Amino acid sequence: MLTARTSTLVIEEAFNALDLTQFVNSPTRGDNLLEVLTSTTSAHVSSVNVDDAGLMSDHGLVTANITGCSKPTVEYSCRKLRDVDAAQFETSLCQSELFSHPTNATNEFAEQLARVVTSQLDKVAPVRHSSRRPPKPISKWLPTEAVAAKRDRRRFERRWLTTATV
Repeated sequence: MLTARTSTLVIEEAFNALDLTQFVNSPTRGDNLLEVLTSTTSAHVSSVNVDDAGLMSDHGLVTANITGCSKPTVEYSCRKLRDVDAAQFETSLCQSELFSHPTNATNEFAEQLARVVTSQLDKVAPVRHSSRRPPKPISKWLPTEAVAAKRDRRRFERRWLTTATV
């Protein structure tokens, strides 16, 4: 059976093995330290305090300022092809080096084709870079129809909020 001293050593060893820092250093229930607040960096945690909370409970209330913990974002890039004038794009391709000076080798022509088409697309539909929050974990298990329905509902709610009069 573990004593309080050996269990404290086991917890400290686990924190050290995981490179975690414990921020609650005063007892939170009687003379025992039961509440844990750990982080891999001390830059995000400050002003840790244990309060008796007006003796409403036999446990102390742990308060802290936690900053800089932002959710990861998903970066993506796309082209807005919906606004491309197809006739103008076709004309610019016909006036390019693909038609005036095509290369003879197959691999070189494939490279030329990719380079010219990309440069013409950059003129009419430049690549746009953006980021968004990843979906909530509950969305991972929903069928695609349900995720699409939630997305539509949120879009309609935002539209209603911007156009509704109060």
